[in-house]
Amino acid sequence: MFLHGLRTPLRVASLVLLAFVSACASNAQSNPATTTAEAQTLAQPTSACERFATRLCSELGATTEACMSLHSVQELFPEKACEVALGDLDGAVERVRGLRKHCDELATKICSELGEQSPVCEEVKHDMPEVPVGQCPVLLRHYPELVSQLRARDQRSKPLSAEAWSSLLAGTPASLGPATAKVTVVEFSDFQCPYCAAAHETVHQLRERYPDQVRVIFRHFPLAFHEHARLAAQASLAAHAQGKFWPFHDRLFTHQHALDRKSLEGYAQELGLDLAAFKKGLDENAFDAQLEADVALGRSVRVDGTPTMFINGRRAENATEFDAVAPLIDAALAAN
Repeated sequence: MFLHGLRTPLRVASLVLLAFVSACASNAQSNPATTTAEAQTLAQPTSACERFATRLCSELGATTEACMSLHSVQELFPEKACEVALGDLDGAVERVRGLRKHCDELATKICSELGEQSPVCEEVKHDMPEVPVGQCPVLLRHYPELVSQLRARDQRSKPLSAEAWSSLLAGTPASLGPATAKVTVVEFSDFQCPYCAAAHETVHQLRERYPDQVRVIFRHFPLAFHEHARLAAQASLAAHAQGKFWPFHDRLFTHQHALDRKSLEGYAQELGLDLAAFKKGLDENAFDAQLEADVALGRSVRVDGTPTMFINGRRAENATEFDAVAPLIDAALAAN
């Protein structure tokens, strides 16, 4: 989403509010006791303050921070004050539209520079109504930095070359699913990364839904600031050498809080590995070259964080969310 490019406190607040609204909407829709007539009655603004907030929100965007703020503080205002405000409602709407012009200008500039058909332009058009109107002038002032970030994202979203994609499939990495599968998912991951644990759940769901249609390849990309990630990756490679990568992999993500050497040896013993060979491999750094080869592969395809997932050579956004990844799998299957 375009909003992911807005690294400001307002952006964070907006995303939190959007999540809150989505949760509330789901709860309301799942309540069978709420009839259509009751819902319509509840939706009708009954006070001057509610009418003022509702009208402005039609211009601001129902899930924007500004709209949510209006609804949250409207009860603090005297009804007479809101009645006075209603008298200048057209003026308030025009002032909001004036601010919104900056957002329209921003969207036009971005799409003109990156291309009307680019994925980023589509995201901008989709997300711009939810950007707080007061933030658009700020974004315009920092336009060079913003468009630089978006251009980098646009480049990252382009499919890998055939050569680059082949390099991710080469060798004997840990994999699940048939080699003849129509769709191959290559995941770069870090055993200490909490988001990778979420992506692990996504992969599990993919395997359940597409057991014979999707192959999953695991590549290592331990991040330097994760104290135990590199050792955990080496340990998983030691398990892979004994044919037990995936059980070990699952054990690591289940116990992310305990990835020290003693714990890793404990998992190896629990899974019936040859413990002496496992320890020797770690002591002699036998898997360093294999690990570094994965990291080099990741860097060659612009992996700069984890999890990063490629589906038939295309980078997947939101690899932690099954509902975001599954449509990409479906599209890849349809294309083959």
